Amino acid sequence: MMRSNYVYILLAASTLALAGCSNDEMTDSTSAKNTQVITVNASQGTEPTRATYTEQGTGADMYLAFNWDATDKINLFADATNGAQMSCDKVNSANDATFSGSFATPLTQATPVTGAVDLTGVTTNGTSITTDLSQQTGTLADATAHTIMYGTGTYDPLATTPVNVKFTQKMSIIKYVLNFPDVASGTAQVNIKADGQFNKVILKTTNGSISSLVAGDINIASAPIADNKATVYVAVYPSAMKNITATAIVNGNYYTYTRKANGAIEANKVYSITRDMVKLEDTGVAADSYAGGDGTVANPYQIATAAQLRKMAAEVNGATAAKAYQLTQDIALSGAWAPIGTNASQMKGVTFDGGNHIIHGTINVSSVAANADGVGIFGVVSSNATVKDLIVDANITNTSSSATTGGIAGKVQYNGSIVHCQFNGQITSSSQFIGGIAGEAYATGAAVQQCLIEACTNTGSISSTTALTNTCAVGGIIGRANIASGASAQVIVKGCNSISASLGYTNQTSSHFAGGLCGTINNNVSNTNVQFLSCWCATDELASTARALSICSGSNPLFTAHAVFAKGISGVNLFRNSTMSTIDQGTTGTETECKTFSSATPWTANINNMNTVWNSPTYSFNSNGVILTK
Repeated sequence: MMRSNYVYILLAASTLALAGCSNDEMTDSTSAKNTQVITVNASQGTEPTRATYTEQGTGADMYLAFNWDATDKINLFADATNGAQMSCDKVNSANDATFSGSFATPLTQATPVTGAVDLTGVTTNGTSITTDLSQQTGTLADATAHTIMYGTGTYDPLATTPVNVKFTQKMSIIKYVLNFPDVASGTAQVNIKADGQFNKVILKTTNGSISSLVAGDINIASAPIADNKATVYVAVYPSAMKNITATAIVNGNYYTYTRKANGAIEANKVYSITRDMVKLEDTGVAADSYAGGDGTVANPYQIATAAQLRKMAAEVNGATAAKAYQLTQDIALSGAWAPIGTNASQMKGVTFDGGNHIIHGTINVSSVAANADGVGIFGVVSSNATVKDLIVDANITNTSSSATTGGIAGKVQYNGSIVHCQFNGQITSSSQFIGGIAGEAYATGAAVQQCLIEACTNTGSISSTTALTNTCAVGGIIGRANIASGASAQVIVKGCNSISASLGYTNQTSSHFAGGLCGTINNNVSNTNVQFLSCWCATDELASTARALSICSGSNPLFTAHAVFAKGISGVNLFRNSTMSTIDQGTTGTETECKTFSSATPWTANINNMNTVWNSPTYSFNSNGVILTK
């Protein structure tokens, strides 16, 4: 039996100091207010843990004091498999407590030990310490429960003097105070985006260094509002953050603010940001003028409101479009919507730069002029037109069966391009072809054409309500790739991913198809006319497996697929073939290095292969399959 050993652990920099923040800059906090010395007696325990923080002081002198609680635990590891969870025996004071625990295998010589305070939002084992920041409650208790207090020292079972293990805080906290102009009470659903913000942090247990950082949003499902104000605490990993955008949904209305300035977030500090939220409104009427610009490529028209986007729609649909438009703020659309670009007046030679801003809201399209029209934020993106750097987080409903529907555009055709766009909403449509990014990608003719969708992500869901009984298709990126004719016409989908929750039908028939990337392909020219390069998909729920494929469904099309990966779904192949066997390709298609995977994201080797094949000078997949700008 392992003899009792008292271990003294010095908890350094355990107090988080809160810094005030002006409207234009984020200031650093002061240094730590105190240190803590804890006596630890090695034995074992199994009770759940919590360490508490209390807010002290006021204004710029406010800080968070770390306090030990009688139910606290700490986890220490001598190696990947030999650990000790130490339980609190006694809280001597806020900064001093006695713990006890024992290693699974007794240590017979002086051994480095590392670990972390056991908090409800942190998972620690012998190789990694993980905190998922994507979903937080916004309370101080929850934010501090997601902080990583990392400790290291040397444990000597034969020593007669205590061993000191120094703990340091690896995380920071941001306190957002959001002022609403017209909401006195209630709750807000809050989303926080920022360049340099991570929503999952994995550190190495051996030395506390970074194992993996996943860039992404932080979401608070329900933040209380009182006296027109919501106070939200979130845990963040230290980084150079900029373009912080907070968006709140209250009673179906959208509010936002964006902070452009850079902020160097340091560990072991707390920052306060107070902002007046701006209500995003859509009256359904087009504006008389833009926020700036002259419509040239060098000086695009500036779009800062829903009314100004409606003005652009009126110009494009009236064949009076300028050359360039740029979204400069997040906006919200509501009600009836006329997609930008029709078959009669296509969006040609126009560049729309979303500036990585978000279009929120709920839009409805009940009628379109022709079967060749498209439904989405954009209708028909055509010759030499480009939509780029746009995020659509809106719900789109289309009750017209005569048009294709997409989260970004209903149709992209000829030399049209959709680049680095993302759809996160919900599509409910009776269209024949529906896609998370585009309903249809179309090319035809003898002239060189390349219809391109690149570096796009779909996390939304698609529900087809079609009553049509002929061939219909839904796809994570495109509903249908369509080559009408022409040896030089191409549809290229590269560097894209779809992690849609569901792709399906309310009333599926034997002619209704679903695919993780593409619903169906119409191409009888050659394999090179339709290409899927460096893409991956992980759809949780596909329509009936008899008519669904992990990557592309439909009949036996001509296509090329290279470095395309899909999360395996039981009973579902990667591509359609005539016998529905387990072959990973269509009988007339060609595929190279296309496989399934079983984890949440593709394996490292898959991601490396995708980046090699993609070979983009601008974009790449990170280790978690997220598309990043280089």
